[in-house]
Amino acid sequence: MKASFFIPALTLLAAALLAGCQAVSPSPSYSLSCLYPTQEGDLTDDEACIDDSGSVPLFSPRVLAMAGYDEQGLAGFYGAGRVFYVKPSGESLEVLMFDNGPDYFEEGLTRGRKNGKVGFYNARFEEVIAPIYDFAWQFENGRAQVGMQCRSLRDGDHIIVTCLDEFTIDKNGNKVTP
Repeated sequence: MKASFFIPALTLLAAALLAGCQAVSPSPSYSLSCLYPTQEGDLTDDEACIDDSGSVPLFSPRVLAMAGYDEQGLAGFYGAGRVFYVKPSGESLEVLMFDNGPDYFEEGLTRGRKNGKVGFYNARFEEVIAPIYDFAWQFENGRAQVGMQCRSLRDGDHIIVTCLDEFTIDKNGNKVTP
């Protein structure tokens, strides 16, 4: 009789304990350094800037509060071996490096990188042309050169990209004749 009482009681106790347990996410560890522009326009190096342990990088709220943002509300951050545009909210977009900084917006679009592929994004970080290319050049007169099977070669301070398959696209991502 006593054993039959203890089994349901233990089952209820275990269920109550398990129901009370929640998966607790560890606090972000901003262990990676980064460079970013301050509100005064200087470039500063911060030792505790990025937590890159998850699927997307997290930027320290302290650093986000000190960053200088442009007229589009974006700041260029350099860290974890990558370049990002970052909003004050911490939302970020990895972009290509161009002229020692984040890629420019040309014709309203910047070249972004996701899963190792290049696509085009607007200043709200909305995908305009899917990231399916190995490399892409900036838009000019409504067209951009894109490439597949590309190689990068360092030439002094610059990187030269050559692709086995290059073609031109329009701002809808359609192939067009040059």
